Amino acid sequence: MYNEALEVGIYPAEFWDMSMQEIRDTVTRRIRQKQNEIYTLSAMIRVAVASAISAENKFPASAAEAFGREEKREGSWKNSYNYIKALQKLKQGGAK
Repeated sequence: MYNEALEVGIYPAEFWDMSMQEIRDTVTRRIRQKQNEIYTLSAMIRVAVASAISAENKFPASAAEAFGREEKREGSWKNSYNYIKALQKLKQGGAK
């Protein structure tokens, strides 16, 4: 429990002054807060990406579609990088 408390930002002096129930409650609350922050940030990113794609440029379903060729879906960072690059080209009007 000590390591979990440190991971969520409870200082050692605070940890030793708290009861076990206070520690559990604080750890649970801080984890929930972090999850809410991540959810909010992901929603903001979705809105930003959706607003960046104009009505005439349809959002491609995959990097392969954006590049106009078939590629294996490996789920690697390289595919994500290629996908973002293809979106940038579409936004600039030069993906062919």
